[in-house]
Amino acid sequence: MWPGGFSHSRDVEEKHAELYKGALEAMLADMEPEYFVCQVCGYVFEKGLPEECPICRANNKNFRKIV
Repeated sequence: MWPGGFSHSRDVEEKHAELYKGALEAMLADMEPEYFVCQVCGYVFEKGLPEECPICRANNKNFRKIV
């Protein structure tokens, strides 16, 4: 197992719960937010691309934009 495996998963899932809530609010407000997904660990960012992932420390070249 990779270092921090379950704690990384927990952190990612906490963020997903926040994003689901925000996505529902955006849908109700008829908005289309941008998301960036870390292709290494699955962490999702909203509103801008960070320099590196706070979970796995991958650089921003490993992110995919999801609209």
